Amino acid sequence: MKQKLHLLGVVLGLLLGIVFLNAGFLLILLGLLPSVVAYFVDGSPRKDFYRAIRSCNLVGVLVCIAPLAPSYPHLGAAMQVIMSDPQVWLIIYGAAAAGWVLVGFCRLTSYVMLLITGEARAAQLEKARADLVAEWGDAITQAKSY
Repeated sequence: MKQKLHLLGVVLGLLLGIVFLNAGFLLILLGLLPSVVAYFVDGSPRKDFYRAIRSCNLVGVLVCIAPLAPSYPHLGAAMQVIMSDPQVWLIIYGAAAAGWVLVGFCRLTSYVMLLITGEARAAQLEKARADLVAEWGDAITQAKSY
């Protein structure tokens, strides 16, 4: 049921985009292609990577479309100028790439933090074990565990 509602929302959004944005819709559609790829690549149930990449990608698209709002009557001509500018595409796809870098950096950072805390906890337990052996003797290291 949830997937059907999501699909209905996507189709309705596409139709509204075509009707109201005309030329701007093409820029949005082509600009959000990295988000579409991230949606299908992300295998997690909550689609966390997709959400991060979509947010960064949407910022890149909106930064390029925002200057077009005052020129709404001449939107078609403005879109041709915007879409032919390589810097616009660099900003849009660069923002999506920043999302991928952010995802990779956060994964690496969390891995390193977990590794450091795990090693610190292991060292703490080894010290506690050494203190117990010093207090009770070697007999406790040879006891059977149940």
